[in-house]
Amino acid sequence: MKKQDKKNNNSPQELEAQVSQLSEQVTDLDAKLRTALADYQNIRKEVEAQQALRESMVKKHVFGDLIELFTDLFFAVEQMPRELQENAHVHGVVHIMEKYKNILKAHGVTEISYKEGDAYDSKNAEVLGIVNHAEMDGVIAQLIQPGYRIGEVLVKSAKVMIYKKQQEQSASEKTQS
Repeated sequence: MKKQDKKNNNSPQELEAQVSQLSEQVTDLDAKLRTALADYQNIRKEVEAQQALRESMVKKHVFGDLIELFTDLFFAVEQMPRELQENAHVHGVVHIMEKYKNILKAHGVTEISYKEGDAYDSKNAEVLGIVNHAEMDGVIAQLIQPGYRIGEVLVKSAKVMIYKKQQEQSASEKTQS
């Protein structure tokens, strides 16, 4: 019976004020919870990105020297005289190189390659020389060696030749030539 004796003597206005205050607190806490969840998700994404970058850096150190050796070997086979390229032993070496290339791909190594006319990208390619051209300027003329990257990490720059537009000779230069 004591419970019935302790009836709440608050007026309806006081109860409405308490409900309104509690409702504001719930809204405020909900906003804080949503902000905390968003912060947590952003931190989680940042940590995952940092882990991926760290993993790529480790792979760069592991595969960097091997990639250098691989590109030298590949270049040597490409420069080999045609009659030697038909040799069974050379075919075996080329097959081993293809297997090695597949292993690199399986570990996230991607090749950076260019073809004639592609835009030159200084972030991924190193210019080894310039080829004069009547019309083209600043685009790839020839790929000398492909480059390699692991994720966002550059392991080896591509080696390229680029076109440089020839300047027309003035009339006085033409007569002197």
